[in-house]
Amino acid sequence: MVEEYVNAGKMGELRLKQERKSRTSRTWIMTALILIIYVGTVLWYTVLKRPTKFQIPQYDLFWSYRKWLFGDLRYGTEIIGNVYMFMPFGFLLYDTFCNWKPDCFKKRRFFRIIVLALAFSLTIESLQFALVKGLAELDDLFSNTLGAVLGIMTYKAFRKLAGERRFYIARMTVEAAFAIICLAVFMFGREAAPIEADNAPTTFCFQIDEASARNSNLNLKGFAFGYDRRPVSPRLFLRRMETGEETELEVAYGAARPDVNGYFRCDYDYTNVGFTASGVADSDAEYEIMIRWPMSRKASTGVYILGSDVHRVPYGGERNQFVDGEASDGGSIAGSEVCRSPQESMRNETTEASDGGSIAGSDACRSHQESMRNETKEASRKEGERSDAVEAARPDISDAFATEGTLLLSRPDYHMWVYQYDGALYWITDEGFHFEDGGMTYIQYRLWTTQRRKLPADCLKNNRSYDDMSGHFEAYELSGDYGGYRVMRRYLPTGYSVTSFLTGCFKDGEWIWANYIRPVYNF
Repeated sequence: MVEEYVNAGKMGELRLKQERKSRTSRTWIMTALILIIYVGTVLWYTVLKRPTKFQIPQYDLFWSYRKWLFGDLRYGTEIIGNVYMFMPFGFLLYDTFCNWKPDCFKKRRFFRIIVLALAFSLTIESLQFALVKGLAELDDLFSNTLGAVLGIMTYKAFRKLAGERRFYIARMTVEAAFAIICLAVFMFGREAAPIEADNAPTTFCFQIDEASARNSNLNLKGFAFGYDRRPVSPRLFLRRMETGEETELEVAYGAARPDVNGYFRCDYDYTNVGFTASGVADSDAEYEIMIRWPMSRKASTGVYILGSDVHRVPYGGERNQFVDGEASDGGSIAGSEVCRSPQESMRNETTEASDGGSIAGSDACRSHQESMRNETKEASRKEGERSDAVEAARPDISDAFATEGTLLLSRPDYHMWVYQYDGALYWITDEGFHFEDGGMTYIQYRLWTTQRRKLPADCLKNNRSYDDMSGHFEAYELSGDYGGYRVMRRYLPTGYSVTSFLTGCFKDGEWIWANYIRPVYNF
């Protein structure tokens, strides 16, 4: 009888162990499945679903924490979000290890999970960098790893405070909640922007103050720096518009520009951000200036060069050899020298009393002069065609803001142009532009700054990093006869620095187009 009880007890204990092992196995499979779903959701949300946007990687550790500490709440929101996002990673991975092989990795389990969390975070940042799908930064590595640590601590706290059965129920409830959150992210998560615009002007500042071109030598002088970063020397390239061929310029970086630092004054010192650049360029060709920051992709500066002419909107088309009254490749000078050379030769031949040499020389000179006249006429004709093509894409307005101002944006596809002149921006539309009824044509006008604390009170109250001055075209329209064009004027703020602004058109309940634009600075 005693032996039967003992055997029955052993059988019961064995069944209990088998039930626990079976439940542990099911739990491990469920936890591992939720972990896979979680990892896929994080990759989808942080990389795959994000729109492509140019960013300069931020390798200044704790820069966002300093911003948060000094009152910029939007950075605090991002930091907390990155911490919370990785708490399930630590929780689920620790639970997976505990249920897979309880005795395995027991001593180094915590350390191994931290390494895996760091590796996962580094994978996300690397993908963001490679695919241009967000800002790669060291702060995210720290925040994500901290989140994984908190996830492990949460798991340990649950296990210590609850009994075995209550802990099992609590753990399954938490992990089920993780799965529901992942499903909600897939269904209602990050929405793609209705429009895509080049956001480079919000990332770095670039301006050419002086340009000179003689023969094939191009020399530039200006300033460049990345916002919210310590200044570092960039590389500059010329991309030929006709062929796409690129050549690198020689850059000397670090010239003192106290005027630049005085305007953008913020947490970073932008005093030594001036540069000079030189290289070989065809003065008859138009180039786009490209920039490459350390550990970043090449990007357009939004600045174009044709000879010594600096502009923000590409000309396109053909242009003759004369730029700013000078011969771009010595054409006019060389031509006169070629003509004088036969004349000099004729004088020599006449002195020597050659047999008809003087007549031959004179004919050669006249022939060359005729050729030069024909080439000049052809060049003028091509210049006229190019000018007609350019003017066709620009408003034909004789007012100073159009003739003396800087064309910042040309959108003939939407019948709109934006000029900057005398501290103000001018939006110009032609007859093809569609205006909303009742004076409700909405124009977007949002301004970014390095001096966020100087933004209006409503911006700070709503935790906005930009000043939203959007409004209706008709409310700011200038009166007057502009020959079929309509003009809206808005002044640039002077109470804070303006790094860039976003403008666009909102029609029929959706954004039709938008562009980020860097203003021209006159310090």
